[in-house]
Amino acid sequence: MNLRLLRSSFRPICLLALALAAGCSRPADSAATGASPGRPIKIGFLVKQPEVSWFQLEWRFADQAAREFGFSLVKTGATDGEKVLAAIDSLAAAGAQGFIICTPDARLGPAIAVKARAAGLKLMTVDDQFVGADGRPMTGVHHL
Repeated sequence: MNLRLLRSSFRPICLLALALAAGCSRPADSAATGASPGRPIKIGFLVKQPEVSWFQLEWRFADQAAREFGFSLVKTGATDGEKVLAAIDSLAAAGAQGFIICTPDARLGPAIAVKARAAGLKLMTVDDQFVGADGRPMTGVHHL
């Protein structure tokens, strides 16, 4: 595995997550997201198989980006739909502005998107793109 190539592929993920979360912390967005001006940025990163080295590597590079760009990263293993929805509640309660997810099942997309929107959290998928009830990719959710 070429770590240089792998590392360069995860930097955009972290930068995009940072940009999404930073957009939440502007005063104009505060009411909609629960973010307050000057509040530290907190981003969740949910993965479907936290014990797999690939996802541990993703977390490692996300940690590096968090240190480099000054945001807080909350890493969570979410191996099924119930754990994903509980993790979204936990992130919202912890004051996160958004999260990145490697979903355990792409068909959970509509439920995850609704839950994130209700919690005022920005959302981006990596790995598997969400699919809607019609089986088509959900273009309304950011995917990398």
